[in-house]
Amino acid sequence: MPYPSSVLRNVSRADIRVDPFPHIVIENCLPLDTYNELASTYPGDETILRLSGAAEKYFIRHNHRYDLCAYRALANPGAVGQGWCDFLRYHVSAEFFREFIALFGSYLQGTYPELKSRFGRTATEWTTGIRFDPAAGSADVALDCQIGINTPVERMSSARGVHTDAPDELFAMLLYFRPPNDRVAGGNLEIYRWKRDVPHHFVGREVDPCDAEFVETVEYQPNTLVAFINTDVSLHGVSPRAPSIVSRRLVNIVGRVGQSVPEGLFARPQKPGFGAMRARIRERIGDRLDRRPRRDVFLGVRR
Repeated sequence: MPYPSSVLRNVSRADIRVDPFPHIVIENCLPLDTYNELASTYPGDETILRLSGAAEKYFIRHNHRYDLCAYRALANPGAVGQGWCDFLRYHVSAEFFREFIALFGSYLQGTYPELKSRFGRTATEWTTGIRFDPAAGSADVALDCQIGINTPVERMSSARGVHTDAPDELFAMLLYFRPPNDRVAGGNLEIYRWKRDVPHHFVGREVDPCDAEFVETVEYQPNTLVAFINTDVSLHGVSPRAPSIVSRRLVNIVGRVGQSVPEGLFARPQKPGFGAMRARIRERIGDRLDRRPRRDVFLGVRR
């Protein structure tokens, strides 16, 4: 029997939208009392930055994503409340993965048929472990349930352009925890498809917006879930967000196969041309900024 507060508790195959890739959008995902408990005890920005290790290691950027992974949260007693411990523990469990397979299994088999022979068993028998946990060993799928933020915004900007998730990511689910005092526009998830007859070429980890067309918006609203199988056509981005002193809050539930499929589930061939090359250079500079050591940790935008 599923955990009563599973994000998939009331989802059926009839809820799956296949255009432009298999995904679901569920409003009022969790029972209201469960959502309210989790929202009221959502870890603060400083807690997430400290427990994730970001505050000690990196230059903290505005409108940037930082996540507290399930393994760190569960390995530090008292780091999060009991309600969060129960929620995290279930959503990195084999039981939850079987729930996901019962829902998306046929689409997963159609998308990645080679995984059955690769793992030597059907998806219902794949082994799972908690991502970053040494005890996970050689599990087929590493599960994570991250408590995340996009840090406050100094100027109108997008946290992420059109992209796919990493090639070792099998699926992703985002559950929004928008706080009541967040009233600024933007921060919605936008779903795209490749334009017809356009080569599926990437610019670093992202996609040239000229090569994609908008399909739909998933509003950044409390207790809203979006989930999808990750492929080279699972294009999505985040709409620009207005300046705000409030972080964008979301839980990210993922299954990754980096250990079992180290080459990744799909390739990201790079787009030729000078403009694409410049964009890749900007991305590399941003990556270096992300990794730049800094001791004066994030304190929010100027009020």
